[in-house]
Amino acid sequence: MVLDPLENFPASALAYDHMVDSFDDDSATVQEFAKRCRVFTVEIEHVDVATLEKLEQQGLDCEPKASTIQIIQLIPCICF
Repeated sequence: MVLDPLENFPASALAYDHMVDSFDDDSATVQEFAKRCRVFTVEIEHVDVATLEKLEQQGLDCEPKASTIQIIQLIPCICF
């Protein structure tokens, strides 16, 4: 199952379920998506840390943890 803001995201042909919405806010869709998951994984760091913290407080296993995402977001991008 995948949450993505794009209707036709790259893995859409492979995902058994797909919800379209932003993953960088505390929307009702993110909450509904999380209810369907036993483990909530994040592949990019552009997510709302507060939302991940809420999900963790509700007992959902989030990987990486909200605290890890927060550290990543604080590290400035180093470009060469």
